[in-house]
Amino acid sequence: MAYILQESDLKAAVPMFKSIPYAMFDGSLRVAERQFLKPLLGAAEYANQVTAAGSAAGADLALYNELKYALAHIAVFLAVPDLDVDITTHGIVVSKTETSAPASQKRVENLRLSQLSKAMSGFDELLEWLETNKATYTDWASGSGYTEFKQGFVNTTAQFQAFVDINSSRYLFMRLRPFRTKIERTELKRVLGELLYAEIQAEIVNGTVGADNTALLPLIREAVSTRSMTQAIVGLNMQVSEQGYLVSGIQESSTMNMKKQGPPDQLDGMVKQWNQDAEHAFGELREYLNANASATKYAVYFSSALYVDPNGIDKDEDKHRNLPSDTSFVF
Repeated sequence: MAYILQESDLKAAVPMFKSIPYAMFDGSLRVAERQFLKPLLGAAEYANQVTAAGSAAGADLALYNELKYALAHIAVFLAVPDLDVDITTHGIVVSKTETSAPASQKRVENLRLSQLSKAMSGFDELLEWLETNKATYTDWASGSGYTEFKQGFVNTTAQFQAFVDINSSRYLFMRLRPFRTKIERTELKRVLGELLYAEIQAEIVNGTVGADNTALLPLIREAVSTRSMTQAIVGLNMQVSEQGYLVSGIQESSTMNMKKQGPPDQLDGMVKQWNQDAEHAFGELREYLNANASATKYAVYFSSALYVDPNGIDKDEDKHRNLPSDTSFVF
């Protein structure tokens, strides 16, 4: 089967695998291209790359040159467990000679983690590059890849990293998506109101976020990012298997023997701290909206039942309010 990633580019990106037959990467390349690359490009742009494989020119070649390194690194990340063993008539074995011995499990895991980190950084850069060049790559801009990229309020690793330290890991950022999505569609929507929520979401997708809503985005992203961690700390420490829910350590990959789960009291303390941070962030978001909303700014919020006048005045009440400075009183 032909793949988008060419053999020479795979081995140029990861020279240490130069002597390994390309066929050894077959299954890993299939997964890398279909499960990692295709969702980023969308079906149409992905099909363009498949068609142009090996003979890409013009815009297709420019895109290929942007994606090939990330694709090579994720393919190696996926391939290493298979390359680490041999299958013989005696079963699964590890080769050893007089001049070489198998690498320790720790070193193998470090290699995989290095490849994963490079791949995910590359995919982040690819998305930024596509966004800059979306006028050229119209199939991406009008397809599922772009919609997926712009679907939420916190859409890049950097936007999340600005408020929560995840070591700039796109892989972890992707694993956190279900938690972010749930917070956005429930708590955030309740705070903004459905109309303002839909307005900002549409502007993000269309790339037309106005100055007023741009000012809101840092407050929104801090609130969503911190609250999502309260669920992620529990969710990422649980692994679903045929035996049910199993406890695991927070890690880059379920196949890696990374640091073990923290003590329950430590995890509980982290959840409480993230909840406090989130409460503060959502409180600041509400305060900002109530302090700045008017008939011409955040109008849909101002006219909703969510708006609370920071001075305690009912915006729908016509009655004159007597003040100590008044020279006469109205009853």
